[in-house]
Amino acid sequence: MAGILDVAREAGVSKSTVSRVINNNGPVDQQTRNAIIAAMQKLNYRPNVFAQGMRTNKSRSIGILFPDLSNPFFIEWFRTAEAVARQRGYMIYICITDESGATEMSTIKDLLARSIDGLVFFSYQRNSEVMQYLRNENSVTPVIFADPDDYEMGDAYIFSNGHKGTYDAVAFLINSSRKRIAYIRGEERFWVTKDRYKGYLQALDDHGIVADQQLVVEGDFHNESGYNAAKKLMKLPEPPDAIVSATDGMALGSVAILARN
Repeated sequence: MAGILDVAREAGVSKSTVSRVINNNGPVDQQTRNAIIAAMQKLNYRPNVFAQGMRTNKSRSIGILFPDLSNPFFIEWFRTAEAVARQRGYMIYICITDESGATEMSTIKDLLARSIDGLVFFSYQRNSEVMQYLRNENSVTPVIFADPDDYEMGDAYIFSNGHKGTYDAVAFLINSSRKRIAYIRGEERFWVTKDRYKGYLQALDDHGIVADQQLVVEGDFHNESGYNAAKKLMKLPEPPDAIVSATDGMALGSVAILARN
């Protein structure tokens, strides 16, 4: 199997010049760079990422923690992240913790022990001990908090506005002449449930519609609970004329019932 010295001899350059091209960490003119790339392709040379990591303490990998990969939102998020990472020569470690957050800390420590270059953290629980641990580690390994409700100055985070999204969905239905709009909410123990539910209530109130608690059913974020919630709603003496769901999974479940009506 060809090594870096073989590539250097084939391209007529030094080993250090090949190394600069591989690691993209130094000036190399384009003609020389092209010659090195052509030599690598001819010799079928692949850099040893693990060996590079030993020297640079970089693994060209990113860890992403999801609490639940059955959620279509997380699957779509992963596909996008993986495509961007691959374009830049990075691999992704996907770790599924759990909805309770019990395995978050041990999983994070395991990923950090593998010298990952960054971490994206999704969680349903926001355990204060875990959050503080990640903030302390952030000085060494960059951490992005996804949808945090308790972010602090200095945190790097991405945030989806569940309150506004729910509000806009309900307002759209009202403006489409829907008046009995049901809502499948998540479990009370998750903070995103409260935020999105407030968006539902505010949209009704802003449009002069009194909230009817008969039209609010709790699910657990998964498809089956959306199916059961829609089934219950459609059996009401006066069923809803529209249903909004707190998650894509529950929405997909409810569609199976609505398709029968």
